[in-house]
Amino acid sequence: MSSPDTQPDPAAEAVSGGAVAPPAAGRGTMQSIREGVLATRSFFAVTMVFGLLFGSTAASIGMPPGQALAMSALVMAGSVQFPALGLWAEPLPLLAIAVSSVLVSSRHILMGMTMAPMLRPLPPWRRYAVLVFLTDANWVLIMAAEATPRRLVFFVASGASLFVSWLIGTSVGLTIPDALDATTSGALASAGTLILALLMVMLAKGYRGPRSPWVVAGLASVGLGQVMTTALALPIAVALGAGVSVVLESRRNA
Repeated sequence: MSSPDTQPDPAAEAVSGGAVAPPAAGRGTMQSIREGVLATRSFFAVTMVFGLLFGSTAASIGMPPGQALAMSALVMAGSVQFPALGLWAEPLPLLAIAVSSVLVSSRHILMGMTMAPMLRPLPPWRRYAVLVFLTDANWVLIMAAEATPRRLVFFVASGASLFVSWLIGTSVGLTIPDALDATTSGALASAGTLILALLMVMLAKGYRGPRSPWVVAGLASVGLGQVMTTALALPIAVALGAGVSVVLESRRNA
């Protein structure tokens, strides 16, 4: 007969549906938060510098500090925010800014597809809450963090860390207008293809998923960028990459 010390706890069985919950669940959450924050150390300073450049450019065109900070807090995407500054005028071209933002950030379609298995068990409102923290940097980190106990906790923690650095950079940049010349600002405004190329490089290390969709998207983006604008080349390239991903998934499930 089993001794009382080895008998399962009925309360634990009731909560977990018959399986005793692991006592280290809380430690797993804290470990994932810590790992997520620490993983952004190499990105923190770079993100802050880009935030500084955005804040400086926003100040140079006369954008009120409150609006610049609100944009950084709500959008948190330099590849979207820099092009928007080029369209910032009275009357505000809301449709043009919206279309530009969707086109430039279309690479997030591929990112979302790769995260679908992690997000699928969550209710819709939690999925969207998690995706608020989606950035290029922490997407690369979460793809490589397969040994992390709770990957989505890691993802949110790393995204929150980058969010703080972006806001700090924007705040500092607002105090030093005209830190960028027009040529540099123009280059940053069309950085979508460069970001996609950088993602391909980062994926070469630590990512075990299929790389072919990203290779197709990156090469198509560079090739199409020779014959059309970046705003058009990027979403077409992403659509081609997404198509490759769908084909691979259908073959895997066949």
